[in-house]
Amino acid sequence: MFGRTCMPQNRSRKKLGQSLVETAITLPLLLMLALGVTDIGRAFYYREGVVNATRQAVRLAVNKANHTTGNLACAANGSSPATLTTTIPGSGVSALNTIANQVALESSSNGLPAGSAVNGATLTVTWHCSSGLAVTNSTNGGITDPGDSRSDAISARIVFQLQLITPFIYPFTGPSFTLGQTELGRAEY
Repeated sequence: MFGRTCMPQNRSRKKLGQSLVETAITLPLLLMLALGVTDIGRAFYYREGVVNATRQAVRLAVNKANHTTGNLACAANGSSPATLTTTIPGSGVSALNTIANQVALESSSNGLPAGSAVNGATLTVTWHCSSGLAVTNSTNGGITDPGDSRSDAISARIVFQLQLITPFIYPFTGPSFTLGQTELGRAEY
């Protein structure tokens, strides 16, 4: 029998034991690395969901169909900016619920607001007001600077708390971290 070597049985057992020890040492590190990569992937997924939902919120808020929502928000504010806040999807009785439910559909996996990837996020929409009414592009007097309270700028902000699954990241971020996005638009009416 050429090329065949006889290995003592003790040596085979030693190699098996060595492999088990190496696996026991490296497996936790590989698992933590895999979970960390998963958290990073989830963060990108939810970040895109927040960005897209915020853009959708601005699109809806600047639309003429939601002019009454802006007027309702401004009714008690006179000439100060008015802010409405709700959760996604919309809950309770709020003029902002229609926008919040439509925003939830932007990242919905099943076509329903409850299937939104950003469920539980906070939606805040701010309108500039003048004499208790939302400023529009026909009433802004030509002011287009979004920082000027007399402009027809409308801002939307969504804040979402992402729960992490990798425990070794907790000392740096805690068990969750905040994803937020603010978008600005001008009234289309």
